[in-house]
Amino acid sequence: MLVHCLTVRCEIMGSKMERENRIYGGPNTIKYRLGAIYLAYNKDKHNYRVGYNSEENIRGPIQNGFHNIAGVSHFRVLPQVGSFLWRLLHTKPFYSMLTKPNFWIAILLCFSCTKKVEELSMNKSSYHGSELRIDGYYYSELSSDNSVGVAVFYRDGVCIHLFLGISGTSDTLNFIEKEILLNRNLISSLWAEPTEVGVFEINGQALEFECWQAGRTIRPFKFNCSIRNDTTFYLKNVITDSEGSTIQYNLPYHFKKFEPKPDSTNTFIK
Repeated sequence: MLVHCLTVRCEIMGSKMERENRIYGGPNTIKYRLGAIYLAYNKDKHNYRVGYNSEENIRGPIQNGFHNIAGVSHFRVLPQVGSFLWRLLHTKPFYSMLTKPNFWIAILLCFSCTKKVEELSMNKSSYHGSELRIDGYYYSELSSDNSVGVAVFYRDGVCIHLFLGISGTSDTLNFIEKEILLNRNLISSLWAEPTEVGVFEINGQALEFECWQAGRTIRPFKFNCSIRNDTTFYLKNVITDSEGSTIQYNLPYHFKKFEPKPDSTNTFIK
């Protein structure tokens, strides 16, 4: 008899945790994360697993949801792109695995979970102006939901923008640079899906950029900003769908010179 087992597994491994603004901080709290839902099949001491690991959609809401019930601090939701998991314990020959019906169910499950990527409405165009500096990054002041925005612009017209829930970090800029901008695996994953990346355009003092956001469908959000000078701009609003749903902001971003900037090589933006 085949037995399908749906398991939710959330792990946090770390030490020397510090609590600030009801969010756990400390460097070790961001190194080891797993929040996975997987389908498992066990027979004859063999275990097959296939599933999906997501910081934003599984680990964050489930674990922090229980933290809300218990009245304890959250762990920051890291800007990590979800990934599929596959594990085979007590390995049998591969051909025997192919005879298992639930193996094919798992494969179909993987294909059915592939996300649709909607097209950007803006086109990429090279930036040759001087309204904003491109030899570093821009970071926002703390927003109303205790997050910080980070924006990186490139001469070829592409950009990176993400919000980070890092209110529990005492040195915000150090965290942005070491854990985000210099994290090659993280940056590569943003371009691979894609999420938090897109294109930008400047007309006079108006800055507009469009970046993909993760969800059931990967769709673009449009960010409308006003440029104060080449080191400061204000995020005014974000349009989140084709119906024009809008989130209002008045959030200042400031420039920080930084190198090397993250690689902007990608296959999604031509």
